[in-house]
Amino acid sequence: MSLTILEHGDGRFHFFHGDHEVGWLEGRTIAFVNWEKASAARMAAEVAYDALSVWLARQRITDPPPRRGRPLRTRYDGEGLVLTLFGNPVGRLTEPENAGAAHGFELRLPSQLGPTLAAAQVIHQALSKHPELRGREAVEVLEGSEFYV
Repeated sequence: MSLTILEHGDGRFHFFHGDHEVGWLEGRTIAFVNWEKASAARMAAEVAYDALSVWLARQRITDPPPRRGRPLRTRYDGEGLVLTLFGNPVGRLTEPENAGAAHGFELRLPSQLGPTLAAAQVIHQALSKHPELRGREAVEVLEGSEFYV
């Protein structure tokens, strides 16, 4: 299924698969939610981070920063789980606020890039092609509930 993007007119965008909200872009934060377990959201964050790094390197005509096969690590910062690479924060995992909602992740976009919807398309494509994430069913969400923190 393709990614549908809804603009709110104030710099915020929400991403949908059919009737289900699966992510958003707000300021320098891009997020995707749609996983029943935190472990799947963490794997999706790694896939998204790698895809975003490669795409950004192509935009800048440079090599992507190496992750050297190391997983993104997490640490608790008092508000939730922060995703780090070599000790530097790159995003966070999001947890559902209510039963039936989805786990997800947020990644920070580099300041020199500016908010861009192309990053959402790159991440969406990487997630939909990944063999361990491709077959996951969307989490049913009650109408009016919000996925993110």
